[in-house]
Amino acid sequence: MTEQRYVVPEGMLKAADEAIGKVRSEQHEQLTGRDGELWPNDLKRISIEAALLWLRDNTPIGGPTGDYVGVWLDRMFLAPEPEIPEAIQDLQVNDLDMGWDGPINKRILEAYRRGKASK
Repeated sequence: MTEQRYVVPEGMLKAADEAIGKVRSEQHEQLTGRDGELWPNDLKRISIEAALLWLRDNTPIGGPTGDYVGVWLDRMFLAPEPEIPEAIQDLQVNDLDMGWDGPINKRILEAYRRGKASK
């Protein structure tokens, strides 16, 4: 039995390339120590996110009640907004290697919650 292969649309590939280029230019200073390269996990995340956004914006399936594929993509992949209390927002770290939801920020949030609970 032949394995099914999917063709990745050129627009989707272009969206991924542009997203990676944008992140590289935005984080140029942090990336100089790594010869301008992002970590493999960052590349995967950026590429997949760009592909999903492209798919949502370029899917011709829909109807009078909206874009069904876009709704499905949002349900499957849309990240919930983090519930970071205003009191600790200035303590949050955007670590290039771990992102906003990295272990440091999770510990800051947990310490805040424990402090509130102990009062």
